[in-house]
Amino acid sequence: MMHLKNLFTLSALGLAALTALPAHAQEQKARKHLLLGPQLGFYTPASRLARDRFGGSWTNIGLGIGDVAAPKAKGEVNFDLNFISSRSKEAEVLLAPIGLVYRRGISESKSTRPYFGASVNLLVTNFRSSFLLDNIPSGWRTGTGGSVFGGVSVGNRFYVEGRYYAFSKVRNFDFSGMNLGLGWRL
Repeated sequence: MMHLKNLFTLSALGLAALTALPAHAQEQKARKHLLLGPQLGFYTPASRLARDRFGGSWTNIGLGIGDVAAPKAKGEVNFDLNFISSRSKEAEVLLAPIGLVYRRGISESKSTRPYFGASVNLLVTNFRSSFLLDNIPSGWRTGTGGSVFGGVSVGNRFYVEGRYYAFSKVRNFDFSGMNLGLGWRL
């Protein structure tokens, strides 16, 4: 009889553990869920010549992977990459600033975290201009630059950021300008 009572107790405990396991496993699975989401930016070149040739409003569209990183109050250095482009019948441009960014949080709030930072970049470009004055064929060219920025991240799913890029001239074009970007994770 004692054997049956122990078997019943063990069975009940085992059943309770099995029913609790899926909830616990689902909670862990939800934490490990890979977050993906769009990142969208609007870029305006500061140079009148760049705006005249390539348009006044450019876009940067990308895919964000993982949480929106919380900026640390002590600051941290990370890798930075953006793709900015514009296309028209007469001209097209692709800018890819690649570099290191220093980002520092202003507060350690868990919900809304303002931050600021700066970057040092290698600018990789591919552009062409068919305007009579330019007649520049498509080709890869490089320059240097940097940026200063400020923004706000909300939770680990959304951010808004304003950034000013300053670049060296590439084939007499100054691609420096202002970017307003936002991103979210689904």
